[in-house]
This record gives sequence, C-alpha cells and structure tokens, in this order.
Amino acid sequence: MRRLLILMLVLLGGCSGLLQQSEGELRIRNRTNSDIWISVSDSEPKHLESLSTWSKYYTSYEVENLSYTGNLVFPNKASINVRPGLVSSFDVQSDGGAIQLTNTGTATIIEVYLSSSDESNWGMNDLGGTIEPGSDKLWSVTEGTWDIMIVDDTYATQFVYDQPVTINQITSIPTTKFDNTKRKLKQYLTPVPKAKEATQSND
Repeated sequence: MRRLLILMLVLLGGCSGLLQQSEGELRIRNRTNSDIWISVSDSEPKHLESLSTWSKYYTSYEVENLSYTGNLVFPNKASINVRPGLVSSFDVQSDGGAIQLTNTGTATIIEVYLSSSDESNWGMNDLGGTIEPGSDKLWSVTEGTWDIMIVDDTYATQFVYDQPVTINQITSIPTTKFDNTKRKLKQYLTPVPKAKEATQSND
C-alpha cells in the first residue's frame, strides 16, 4: 500500500512537470548598460533596467510583435514566434550611445543643439522644454564625436566640441565644461539627422 502511494505521488509529480513544460515562454533580455522600454503586441510599455529580464508565458503558439527603445537603443521592432514547451528569447542589444547633459549652473537652459563633429551646421533645437538648474536630459545618438551648443534663459550661448560617444555608453557632460568660445564656423541651417529626444530625464 505504501509503495502504491509513493508511485502515485511520483506519477502526479511527473504529470505536473509535463504541464509546466507545456507552457511556452517569451523571454526578453536587456543586454544594454542602461534602461529600455518594451511593448509586446501594442501593450503598455514595460520598463527594464540594465541587464534585467522580462518573461511572459503561453499555452498555445503565438506570434508576438515586439517594439523596443532605450537610452542606448534606437526604436526598433521584431516578430517573435512563441511555441509551447520552448523558450523564445530575444536580446535587446545596444546600437547607439547617449549624451547626458547636466545643468550645473544657475540659469535655465532653453535650447540645446547636438551636431556631429563633421557636420557644417547646428540644425534645429533638440531640446523639448527646458533644463532647470540641477536637472539633466539624455539623448540617444550614434557613435562618434559630437559638438553641443546650449542657450540659457539669459540668451547666453556656450559651446563644447568633439565629445566622444561610444556604443553602449552614456557620455555625461556638465555645463561647467562649456564656454563661449566659438571654435567652429557651423551654420544655422535645416536640421540634420542626429538625435532623438530624451526617453527619460532625471530631476
């Protein structure tokens, strides 16, 4: 009788394991050095911190459409097949760097111009809103060197040039690094493709 009970428990445990194994898993992994935001089939965006993982489980075959972006990731999409009993993993990799501008002064910044160092013009204002003293703003940009011009609420204009940006890294630049010396003859022309507005700001 005791052996029969043990056998039944073993069988039940095995059935439970089979039921668990029958679920399919969609596993999204953030492989970047900063935050990302993901949306599965137009769901509410979910925030994933650096090197973290998010999973969703399925009992039937599904094709999910993934949208993602991040501080070090430009907006992108992917289609993922999820099958019962299998783990379908997707790694979000960095494809850009970032510039984080911190206002260490006493005046409010009202305009920011980001321009690749080899461009001949500043383009249009890349700042939506303002950067108050003690606050910062982040832009995702391509790898390379960048020139930055800022204008504060006293209409003082300052510059910094040839700031290196690498893939999967945030380049932090305080406003104390800027000065009013114009070392390049960049024009104020039509905007050039360069940066996207911050996905997040830290006040």
